[in-house]
Formats: sequence, structure tokens, C-alpha cells
Amino acid sequence: MKNKELAPVALFAFNRPDHTRKTLDAIAKNHLVGDTDLFVFVDGPRTDKDIASIQEICATADAVEGFKSVTIVRQEANIGLAGSIVQGITKVLEEHDRIVVLEDDIVTSPAFLNYMNGSLSHFQDEKKVWHVCGYNEPTRSKAFTKTHFSRLMNCWGWATWRDRWQHFEKDPEKLLSEFTPDMINRFDLEIGEKFWFQVLANADGRMNTWAIFWYATIFKQDGLCLNPNVSYVQNIGFDGSGEHCNVDEIRNKARKLNQELNIEYPDVLAEDPEAFEALQGFYRLKKRGPGKIEKIKKKILGRLFGKLN
Repeated sequence: MKNKELAPVALFAFNRPDHTRKTLDAIAKNHLVGDTDLFVFVDGPRTDKDIASIQEICATADAVEGFKSVTIVRQEANIGLAGSIVQGITKVLEEHDRIVVLEDDIVTSPAFLNYMNGSLSHFQDEKKVWHVCGYNEPTRSKAFTKTHFSRLMNCWGWATWRDRWQHFEKDPEKLLSEFTPDMINRFDLEIGEKFWFQVLANADGRMNTWAIFWYATIFKQDGLCLNPNVSYVQNIGFDGSGEHCNVDEIRNKARKLNQELNIEYPDVLAEDPEAFEALQGFYRLKKRGPGKIEKIKKKILGRLFGKLN
């Protein structure tokens, strides 16, 4: 893809130098990295134990090569992941009209920036499209095209535009007054998934997050999120090291990342019903837990081989 001005990449890190190094190594191998500005936002320490890790992250970012430019923004005090991301994105979008966002546990395919920048250019004037995501849940469905639209926002390697982000609002009390039972049902993918629970948890102080509010912002506008059928990213943070990520056996499994440079876009600006059904199926299966999922797999394989033998 050719573009005079590519979207800058904003990377948010805290106290995981090994994860950050893997994330930087991967993004530095992208095809468009030489024309890409990188901003690394490093949150301040919570305790003195974080200082050495933060210094290591800054040194690693300072030594990274291949980018058009590298800017490190280091907080003196800890403002938390939510504050760091919202402030950082807003700061970058004061000078740029689009942005690609990574956290310090997102490993990317070499084709990731091509997909992101191509999609940002393709849909820049389609105001119904609010969000470009590099990830898709492992639904294994091949029923839809190489990319598809979804109501659900995922923040594991994503991009947006300044004129969409300016509507971002973190106000749980306002959402509680605005959302009807029908809206909550659709927000929860019509299967009782616990996305609305995150709004409630932010409202009463049990959580302090940002992504659920970006999802709510898009949802209220009836906006669409573009997703690849096969992910361009792997989240390596489901090992218990992340601030909001517990160990997840399903998502922890290594996946073959998308290497496709030629992007096919949906013909219709609407949520793909087959992709949505596959997404619902994934979350239903995930609720059963990894043990039950393995039992189901063995049962299906047993039936299959029984028929073949």
C-alpha cells in the first residue's frame, strides 16, 4: 500500500519489559514501518519495584530501529492504564487525523500496518465505520469474507480517526440513564455476555477501564467495527501478567497470523449476520470453560472417526 502520510502508532506500556520487547520486535518487522511514526507511552511506577522495569522499557524503545521517528512519553506518576490510553490517544490525535493503537502485549503480523492503513484510507469518509480491529476471535468460521463488520469493539491492535474519537466519553452514570433493556441485550450480543457488567463495575468503582466506553460510544452511534476473518495480531498477555487479563487457555494458544496484503472489504455497510452468529457461538462455548470444550471436541472427533472406520 502507498500513502504519503501513514497513521502513527501509539504503544502503551507499563512494567512488562519482556512483553514490550516482543511487541516492538514484531511491529518493527512490518512492511510500512519505515514511513511510520512511533509514540511509546510509558506509565509511571506504582511502587519502587516498577522503576527498573520501566527504565528497561524506555531503553528498549529508545533502541528500536526502522521507524520514521520514535517518541517516548514517560509519566512521572502512575495514572493507570485507562488514563494513559485515553490521554495518549487524545494527544496524538491533536496532531494527526488517524491513529493505530497497541498495548504492550500485542504481537503483530508483518502485514498488520498494511491492513490498518489500507482500511483507514478505504473507510475514512464512511462515517458509519468507527473502528478498525486487527483481531478476530477464533471462531473458525469461513462463511464470511476476508473482512467483516461487527457491532463489537475489540481493542487488541486497532485504529480509528480523530473525528470518531472526539466523541469518546467515559461517563458510566450517563450510560446507566441512557441504555434501555433492549440496548443492553444487544450490547451483550443477545446472549447475556458480560459487557454491560463492565459499565456497572466502573459505575460503582470495582473497575477503572476505558475500552468498554469506546465500545459504548460506537454502539450508541450505531457504528461498525471492521474485523479480519483471520487475526493480524496475537494477545500474549493472557499469562496472568496483564492488568485486566487473567490466564485464558483458549486465547493463549499460538495462532498463525494473517499475512495477507491484499484486503477484501465487505460490499455492504452492515453487521455480517453469519460472522455475528459465529461470534455468539464462540462466547457461548467459552462460557463452558476449557475443560468442557475439550470434552466436546473429543466427542465430535470420536463420532467422526467412528463413521470413517
